[in-house]
Amino acid sequence: MTGAFRTNRLVGVVLTAATGGLCLFLWLRPWTHEVLRDGFTLGFFPLIGAGAMLICAALMIVDPLRREVPEGLEDVRWSDVGIAAMMLLGIGIYAVLMRRWGFVTVTPVFLLVYMWWLGVRPLHTALALAVALPIAIYALFTLLGVSLPKGVLAFIL
Repeated sequence: MTGAFRTNRLVGVVLTAATGGLCLFLWLRPWTHEVLRDGFTLGFFPLIGAGAMLICAALMIVDPLRREVPEGLEDVRWSDVGIAAMMLLGIGIYAVLMRRWGFVTVTPVFLLVYMWWLGVRPLHTALALAVALPIAIYALFTLLGVSLPKGVLAFIL
């Protein structure tokens, strides 16, 4: 990768495109425009958050530091971009499987794979966290009245 591809400006362009896509996606969803009892729309806060991210990303394109290469981007190679794309694809697969098979069923596998990939060692620590965290999160969300996908364990949960 050449030096121009490692600058804040390119990061800003990529983030602006991604957050612009997110804003468009939110705007085109029918639920975004449903008016609630308090007069706000259901998508008001998501759109505000995505809009703020869009503004910040766009400012990276024109800020005074736009030509600087951040410390973490000095050694970036195309293979790193591929790894990031694989991680995003894995997160998408996780979201699809979680809706179908349930949060408590899929999340431990996802966490174990990603913790191992990101270097959580030893394996028994990653395994214990991968099992305990989804159960704790599910219990907390249940206490708060927030429903998570039950999937194949619906008869138990």
